[in-house]
Amino acid sequence: MQKKHPAPKGRGGRPGWQRMLHDWRLYLMLLPALVWLVIFCYVPMYGVLIAFKDFRVSKGILGSPWVGMKYFKMWFESNIFQTAFGNTLRISLKCLIYGFPMPILFALLVNRVKGRRFRKVVQNITYVPNFISTVVLVSMMSIFFGSNGFINMIARALGFAGEITYANAGQFDMIYVISGIWQAMGFNSIIYVAALSGVDPGLYEAAKMDGASTFRVIWHIDLPAMLPTIMMMLILNIGGLLGVAHDKVLLMQTGTNIMQTEIISTYVYKIGVINAQYSYSTAIGLFNAVINFALLILANFITKKTTRSGLF
Repeated sequence: MQKKHPAPKGRGGRPGWQRMLHDWRLYLMLLPALVWLVIFCYVPMYGVLIAFKDFRVSKGILGSPWVGMKYFKMWFESNIFQTAFGNTLRISLKCLIYGFPMPILFALLVNRVKGRRFRKVVQNITYVPNFISTVVLVSMMSIFFGSNGFINMIARALGFAGEITYANAGQFDMIYVISGIWQAMGFNSIIYVAALSGVDPGLYEAAKMDGASTFRVIWHIDLPAMLPTIMMMLILNIGGLLGVAHDKVLLMQTGTNIMQTEIISTYVYKIGVINAQYSYSTAIGLFNAVINFALLILANFITKKTTRSGLF
């Protein structure tokens, strides 16, 4: 006779299905999030078929003729491909290199602040810019970097020649990255501050008794405690490397910097929404998504091999 294998047991020694029945209220609370995920994240995946068809609104997705890789070839052979891909990669890498470490450094500094009230004030002040809309942010930058803006007034007072403005193609990247750091640094540091809050205070007391310097404490206690979180955020950032938000770049585009600021997402917006070339824009968007997915898998593989920390 064949032996019957017992049902897999969860925590507490009960089978998994019994635990699900017992905790049905928790699963019911999870249901709205799952429904939202399916409706807005998985159902729209059906639309990627447009990239392989000569889509016509009157015929629908299924009724439109199949053209295979036509629009992908059109994208790779277009004059804008190298420009848009290069600009996207350049801006993304600068945001990653300069922007990613800043919330980590800020969290380390906040963690060293002794005054609890002062720490809260600093954190609240740095969180506020994250809630400023992109339109308002770019409007503020237009005023600040205008001819009579306070930044150019300060620059002229210090003896700098010329004008600092994002309309200048050579200065766009610097202004874009710095404004992004200013807006997101405080809010993005929350997860790192939370990781540091889980450190055993006894470790700090032991380090103090051993005469460890501040740098030693940060290097041997704070950073190891933050490492899994840092790796997770790094993987997510690399996975979205080519996903530069089009709204901010689009609002900062001018006739003088267009060749330095035309990225994949702004080009997709223009040809897809404005020019109604749905199949072409979908093909470009799918290409961008596949590259990001490949980078996500690669980053996760490398970090798991080197630090044994990863998303999956």
